Amino acid sequence: MCLIIFDWAADNDKPLKLLSNRDEFHARPSQSAHIWADEPHIYGGRDLEKKGTWLAVSSTGRMACVTNYRENDNTPKPRSRGEIPRQFLSSRLSAQDFAYSLREKYEEFPGFNALLFDGNQLSYSSNRSPNDPVSLAPGTYGISNHLLDTPWPKLTRAKNAFKAAVDLSSRRDSNDSLFEVMFDQTRANKAELPKTGISEEVEMMLSAVFIRSPAYGTRTTTWVELCKEKGFTVEERNHTPEQVNASRSCSTIKLTNASPSTDAPAV
Repeated sequence: MCLIIFDWAADNDKPLKLLSNRDEFHARPSQSAHIWADEPHIYGGRDLEKKGTWLAVSSTGRMACVTNYRENDNTPKPRSRGEIPRQFLSSRLSAQDFAYSLREKYEEFPGFNALLFDGNQLSYSSNRSPNDPVSLAPGTYGISNHLLDTPWPKLTRAKNAFKAAVDLSSRRDSNDSLFEVMFDQTRANKAELPKTGISEEVEMMLSAVFIRSPAYGTRTTTWVELCKEKGFTVEERNHTPEQVNASRSCSTIKLTNASPSTDAPAV
């Protein structure tokens, strides 16, 4: 996943609202959001290559998602970023304690940003940040492929549109205005492009909120909203190189007090 925009208001009846785009090679096998047969407390998409996830929630009131940190380093790492959400959703550690536990394993993962919500606390973690981990104060934030709130053009554009879209959707029966924020294919001006060690042509392609190309692009757009009374609403729209909104789904994940059947250790 390469772009996450979210609003965090701890004392609100709907404390967490989040929009995300997952950008990936179209050839990489994955599953749309579903209840996992082997871990039925988890609901989310799944990477079939490494068995992890880019974004998922749990019936125990947790949410986790990751993005990659873009850098010119192709050194193979033994572990996948997608393990982080999966392990957190099966843990009983607080978000901040889990994030601290990651620090001992940083070198085992490629560069990542992780957003971890334990039902009460929202934490941000990155193995490329000097200020890690951070327990977030209420506010509106964005994560792309650099550190939290790094003002890349795509993040700034989506973040500015996010609040108006949330307000509009709250007055309508449809979340279409929210998804339109993440369907923006506007590319940055050349002068605005970040310099991350890749070619200018590729940097330009990746500068759009919604990326389209034959081999790589935005494959999934997801809206997550937590209501303390009803649970998580997860609306997902999947895309192909030829078609935006090729498929869609919407589910409500009710919260329970039950813990996962196996208390997985921290990663």
